[in-house]
Amino acid sequence: MRETPRIFTQTVEDGYDGTGVPMRPEHLAGRRGKGPDGIARTREVRLGCVFTQTSLDEAGRPVRDSNSTTYVSGLLNSEQFGRLIKAEAVRRGARKARRVVVLSDGANWCGKAAAMNFPRALHILDFYHAAEHVRELSRAIFGEGRKATVQFKAWRRALLRGKADDVVRAARELTGQAAEPDEARRQIAYLQKNRPHMQYDRYRREGLFIGSGVIEAGCKTVVAQRTKRSGMFWGQKGLEHILALRCLKLGNELDAFWDYIFGLTKTRKAA
Repeated sequence: MRETPRIFTQTVEDGYDGTGVPMRPEHLAGRRGKGPDGIARTREVRLGCVFTQTSLDEAGRPVRDSNSTTYVSGLLNSEQFGRLIKAEAVRRGARKARRVVVLSDGANWCGKAAAMNFPRALHILDFYHAAEHVRELSRAIFGEGRKATVQFKAWRRALLRGKADDVVRAARELTGQAAEPDEARRQIAYLQKNRPHMQYDRYRREGLFIGSGVIEAGCKTVVAQRTKRSGMFWGQKGLEHILALRCLKLGNELDAFWDYIFGLTKTRKAA
């Protein structure tokens, strides 16, 4: 049986994300969908992961500790999910860790969960999501074409150097001539709100991850590969049970779970 590594002096990183899973109609009542017809066909499953990082590769990039990733998931609101991921991080020893880092895509619910449950953690906005917003900002200002592409690449380099303030300032000066001014202002507001979590030059110097690839991959391997196959429509209980088992299996904790269950059974029989 593999014992899950606990964290004492390393960095523990938490990641959050969500993905829609197709549900039976009775579990979608009263919910609006994102499509043009407004009909809900899925519900958002929230997934969190906890892993440790103690080393860098030869190029100075962070390396996730082998077999250190565990998962939690469910059809939960942000408050419920926040409590669940906090409990998992504490179980993994986060209170004794040298540093706790929260990585997310900047969705409002992710920010609320992080602020409520990990107020002293370092919160990092996934660089690739930030860069995608900069791409949309460039298009909103310059329209489609080479000028937008050139500006996007320049602003992306500035982001990586920790110069989010410069990007926001320059974009504001260009808003008056934007092809889509409302969209430009929306993207600027997103970058402005997330500025404290976009210090990518500092994060790289300190050997931290700036991308949420672990949790993005988890949405595919833990959730989608089992629950989003052709023709699948889930009930809430069945989905919750499958998600729990997937988290145990992909977190290499399934054997420990069964040992625990069999241990309880033996204890009850002995009593």
